Amino acid sequence: MTYAHTPGPWEIKWIGGGKQSPIIPTNAPGSELFEPIAIVPHDDYTEHGLPEIRANAALIAAAPETAAERDKLREINAELLKALANILYAHDTGNNGAAMGEASLCFQYAEAARAAIAKARGKP
Repeated sequence: MTYAHTPGPWEIKWIGGGKQSPIIPTNAPGSELFEPIAIVPHDDYTEHGLPEIRANAALIAAAPETAAERDKLREINAELLKALANILYAHDTGNNGAAMGEASLCFQYAEAARAAIAKARGKP
């Protein structure tokens, strides 16, 4: 079974009186309900504890962007693996494929590999 998470961006809100807890509420359009995605519990409100609390809340709030980056990296990884497999196929079928009249195929595989590497490096 596959589930979809609440769409981002997720924001950090602080609730409570003098001692506040960070909360990441839903951002459902038109929703008047305050439904938390996460509440970051803590008991250290000192100058030593608050940075950790803020960091934990920021980590949770970054989940949608982190998931999107993970999906992007999976796609790039699949392209790189396919390009590598194709190049190895061309190599393993004899003299880099050129001896069998597959020079254009090798060129296409090399171009696909270059494109996948450029994409992995964030270049157009």
